[in-house]
Amino acid sequence: MQLNSPLAIDLFAFFQSGKFDYVQLGQTKAWLHDNFPDPDDFGGGKTHAKAKIWRYGNLEFHFEDGDTLTRIYSDYIADLEGGPNIVLNKWLLAEPERLHLHHIIAAFLALKWDFAIQQIDALPAILLRLPQSRMTLWFYGDDDGKTAHMDDKLQAFSMGKD
Repeated sequence: MQLNSPLAIDLFAFFQSGKFDYVQLGQTKAWLHDNFPDPDDFGGGKTHAKAKIWRYGNLEFHFEDGDTLTRIYSDYIADLEGGPNIVLNKWLLAEPERLHLHHIIAAFLALKWDFAIQQIDALPAILLRLPQSRMTLWFYGDDDGKTAHMDDKLQAFSMGKD
C-alpha cells in the first residue's frame, strides 16, 4: 500500500504496549499488504510475498513460520530509522550513547514498568524483557567478550518470538 505521507510510529508506545500502528503479531502478509506501507526491501525470498523478512529502513518484520508476522526487530540502535514510509519517534532510543543497561533500567523503574532481567552466559548477554509488550532488549558488551555488565549498551530489540 502506498501512503501520501509517512506513517508516525511512537517507540514509547511500542515498548510500553507493543503498539506499532495497527500491526500485531500473527497478522498475515496479505493483511499487511492491504493495510500497511509496502516494505522498502526484503530478504529470504525472491519476492516480498515469499520473503521471510520485510525491511522498513532498518526495522525488520520477520515471517519465520511462513505467512504470519512473528517478530519486529532491529539491531541498528545507533542509526535507527524507518525508511521513507515510517517516521520514528525514537523516545529513549534518540540518544544511543546513553543506552547502557543501567540507564534503561533506571528509566523503566521511573515509569514503573514491569521487567525481568535474564543473563545468558553463553553469549554473554543480558536480556531485559518487558512482559506487557513482549519486548526483549539485548545488551552485550565488547570489552572482554566473556561477561555481561551493567555498562553494556543496547545492541538490539525485538517484539515477539526470540
